[in-house]
Amino acid sequence: MSTALCLAGGTIAFLLFLASDVCILRRWKGARACFTLGGILLAGGTLGLLCGAGIPAAFRERPVAAAISAAGACASLGVLIHVLFFALPEEAYRTGGRTVKTGWYALCRHPGVLWFGALYVCLAALVCTGEMLVAALLFTGLDVAYVWVQDRWIFPKTLQGYAEYQAVTPFLIPTRRSLRAMRGR
Repeated sequence: MSTALCLAGGTIAFLLFLASDVCILRRWKGARACFTLGGILLAGGTLGLLCGAGIPAAFRERPVAAAISAAGACASLGVLIHVLFFALPEEAYRTGGRTVKTGWYALCRHPGVLWFGALYVCLAALVCTGEMLVAALLFTGLDVAYVWVQDRWIFPKTLQGYAEYQAVTPFLIPTRRSLRAMRGR
């Protein structure tokens, strides 16, 4: 798969994620389909870039660095999946859902971005290609832009108590106070 196609697929994924949120906001059908298709495109583009980079060569040439990078990527992916799909109640994804202010969501309003970025940094370190570095920067930048739109226009209209949450919880960069809040102190 070509690099341009992989990057285009990842870029379109974020448009589909936004379309999913618009469907939720407007109470239209198709939110889950848009989100799922976006996830498939992002994963497919990322896998295409990784396969094109030759992961086995990375383990032959730099076995320790590759193992550390792969472990970091797996850990980041695991936490990302937990934060996005298990740390929130199902109702948080619907209009009228309640804002979650505990655990990971006490750390910052969009903790998934931190783990998403960490995942792509680890993948770029794993294969050491310019293409994967571009993908890491592009996809993480798109993720930040996407959550900024959510934070400004989507969540204030779909989640109860979001304005109060914005007032006490940092957008992306954790603070000492938010670290204490995450730990329940």
